[in-house]
Amino acid sequence: MDLLNDVGYFDPAQSTKPVSFVTKQLYPVHVKDVSIKEVMVKGKYKAKVYNLTCEVANECSNNSYDTIDQKTKQPTTIPGSSYVGKELKSKGFFMFLNPQPGDDFQANNGANESYLAFCESLGVELKEVEIEIDGETRKVKQFPILDKDNILGKPALAYVDKEAWTDSDGNKRFSYKAKWFNKWEDGVMKDYHSDDIPF
Repeated sequence: MDLLNDVGYFDPAQSTKPVSFVTKQLYPVHVKDVSIKEVMVKGKYKAKVYNLTCEVANECSNNSYDTIDQKTKQPTTIPGSSYVGKELKSKGFFMFLNPQPGDDFQANNGANESYLAFCESLGVELKEVEIEIDGETRKVKQFPILDKDNILGKPALAYVDKEAWTDSDGNKRFSYKAKWFNKWEDGVMKDYHSDDIPF
């Protein structure tokens, strides 16, 4: 059917209506920004906490996400292209630190499993080393101390879910968060460093 130039129509591919993430799904992303801080946990452990801002990658256009339309309550499919360029915050990933002479906090190495998975999902190589603990020799994965430059631009598959929180007025709200990451085997680095160069 031919359309006259002055006849309006609706093209869903050009819709600017915000599209919510479909939860419990994987989205290909690149790490766009990183914030790292040291915190005390339960008053006796010290950890570095990594919070990431991710950008949904162009490759998401190859995906589609099945969900239920909240208005019509009917099944619908959202094209992955609807998410390309969207930003997504991660939950905080904790790396518990070992105390050095003079420190007054305790080690908590048994709680570093999520940091191990975090490193592996970003393709960070971990050395296996032997250490002695209570007279017993064990093989452990040695963590690198990652900084922003080690993480920026890394590809990953972000598992997205809702996270509930309460605002200052006591209202319950939620945000979409990257709860964890899987390794994106075919993903390639994206250069965000050049954005920092002044012209």
